Amino acid sequence: MTTEESESRSLRGGQTFRFEAGWVQEEQCKTIVQNAWNLTIDVRNGTVVDAVKEVGAELWDWSKNILGDLEKRIKRAKKALEECRRSITNDRNVAREGILRYKLEKLEE
Repeated sequence: MTTEESESRSLRGGQTFRFEAGWVQEEQCKTIVQNAWNLTIDVRNGTVVDAVKEVGAELWDWSKNILGDLEKRIKRAKKALEECRRSITNDRNVAREGILRYKLEKLEE
């Protein structure tokens, strides 16, 4: 198999796999890789190629379903915070802004 052939391989649903360097910052990334690799090699007696494909598919699913949702939640939190900052300054809105800032910080962590 050539590099071109391996690069054109698709995941489930026809998506092309691209590893995102930012994934290694996420705590779950290592666990997902280990579990997919061990399942393919140890349990299914698969090949290294099979294990790489499985790891790629699992990372892609995780990114799409978990991290993608997180990005949307961060975007919504930023929008809500901006709307709060543009509203009339009163005790209620000052308290709401503090809560929204806290939620955004936790999402970004």
